[in-house]
This record gives sequence, structure tokens and C-alpha cells, in this order.
Amino acid sequence: FDAILPPNMGSILAIGASIPQVVATDDGLMGVRRQMQVNITCDHRIIYGAHAAAFLKDLAKLIEKDPQSLTL
Repeated sequence: FDAILPPNMGSILAIGASIPQVVATDDGLMGVRRQMQVNITCDHRIIYGAHAAAFLKDLAKLIEKDPQSLTL
């Protein structure tokens, strides 16, 4: 899925539901983990793409290590 950037906005973040997916585990076997898709759409005239990528990387670390910190 993609987030369509509205006019006069610098970026928009789209976050999908967490669903079980088959993945390769660290030991090379198959396993099931809950995963979600996160996309960011940016106007590169306003937001530098590398900064947006760094934001997504930091967000992924936060979700993986302390997801409760994102709740109110």
C-alpha cells in the first residue's frame, strides 16, 4: 500500500496492521513472526530522502525493542 501525499504536506506515514508472516529465522529455518508494513511518502523538495530513511530505521528499532512506548 502507499500513502498519497496531500498538497502542501512534506510527508505522510502509512502503517499497516501487524499480521503473522512466514520468515527465515536466525538459525536458517522457517518460522512465523508478526510483521507490519510501514511506508513513508515524502516531497523531496522539502524532506531529504536519507533523513526519511533514517527516521524509518529508528522507528523500526523502537517498535522491535519497546512497542509499549508508542502507546498513550
